Amino acid sequence: MRGLCVLCAAGLMGSAAWASEAQSYSIDLKYDPASGEVTAKTDVALKPEPGAKTVTFYLHDELAIASVKIGGKPVPFDQTIVPYDYSYDTKASRVVVQTEGRDLSGGLAVAYKGRFSPSAARSPSDYMRGDRDGLYLRSYAYSLWFPVFAEANSTFPAVDFPSVRITAPADFHAVFIGEQIARVEKNGLATATWQAKSVGPYDAQLTLRRFAVKHSHGMTTYSLKDPASEAAADRILGYADRLFAYYRTHYRQTAAERPLHMIEEPKYGDIAGGNMVGLNETDWRTIQPDGEEMITLAHELVHAFVQTPTAKTDPIFTFQIEGFPSYFHLPALASVLGEDWYAKRLDKIEKLYQERRSTGKMGGEKMPPEKPILAIGLDELGIYKDVFVLNDRALLFWDYLRRKMPPAAFDALVRALTASSDVTAKNFFALIARHAPALQSDAHRWLETTDYPNEFRRNF
Repeated sequence: MRGLCVLCAAGLMGSAAWASEAQSYSIDLKYDPASGEVTAKTDVALKPEPGAKTVTFYLHDELAIASVKIGGKPVPFDQTIVPYDYSYDTKASRVVVQTEGRDLSGGLAVAYKGRFSPSAARSPSDYMRGDRDGLYLRSYAYSLWFPVFAEANSTFPAVDFPSVRITAPADFHAVFIGEQIARVEKNGLATATWQAKSVGPYDAQLTLRRFAVKHSHGMTTYSLKDPASEAAADRILGYADRLFAYYRTHYRQTAAERPLHMIEEPKYGDIAGGNMVGLNETDWRTIQPDGEEMITLAHELVHAFVQTPTAKTDPIFTFQIEGFPSYFHLPALASVLGEDWYAKRLDKIEKLYQERRSTGKMGGEKMPPEKPILAIGLDELGIYKDVFVLNDRALLFWDYLRRKMPPAAFDALVRALTASSDVTAKNFFALIARHAPALQSDAHRWLETTDYPNEFRRNF
């Protein structure tokens, strides 16, 4: 395949060395809901790869390339429709650009246009499409709405989006990840400009719909304009305010609130990525404080208050990045919904953990072997993030401390931890020794072994 290098090393599954790798994208996209047509221009900054003769990227198969330019000058390219499993209709345009002898330091400019037709090639839940009601796009593995420099089932680093400009009729509002920095209306059209940094391959989502927009503190809701939808938006914002109040008084008080966008999506739009949380319109209108959607919201809001600077090589890194935000919204919810709610939630988590330990399965699927939490490195984060330890044992560890420590001591420990400028396994255990010396050996056992003795259990 032109434009691609061979696999980096034998046995390295799902990753490849590419002739070029994207570092940032600036996108200017116009959408016409009457025709469903997208017209876009994307400027891509590329990682230098001296000697590359071609660059290969992939786009949604209904998008026709109008031009590819390097340094403002058109360059030859070939566009071919190929099978591509990481697209919602299982096809993509493979575009091979001739770059030999050309200076790529200024990046690549790609102009293209076309539609995103609904498809059930994989499943009706692949809701991506553009129609009179809006434009609904995900990212790599679903919607290739900007050039992707990777084959299906590959890995590649996060990228920046310094500017994403979306133009549509003025009654439409665009929602991207990151934050909106401007919106200008003129001649019946609105152009919204967004920016985002360090966006993962799967998170560059875009929704464009006729929204009512409401703000409160660090959160924005985008709902439809019917009374039930707008009333639900008010409930969500009020609930978020109570959570923020708890987070500010119990966790890192100087946390910069990560702006969160809560969006009413069409059917099958229950998707969270980056700082966007989508909820299908049926569940949106009936959302309740103790429902799973509100729990997801609480989890997303807590990140900025509890995630701390930690070296990726430190044993505590995986626990810190997943095991902190996976738990610390639960005490906040207890303050809103009551301790009985919290107890039932943790009882359920413990029951599932015991079942997984005894069967080695979750939902009928075989799981990887259990490992001590502090033995899970960054390279195994994807394996253990959602399938075993970090969705149960880490939470049960924090619950154990909360049950065994006086409330004031537990709160002091957590405030000191989340305010720390350098969290390591060593100073984590030092904090335990300072605030709960009687539990120090238990903490080591919880985090450095897979033991689960009776004295650790909630209901023994």
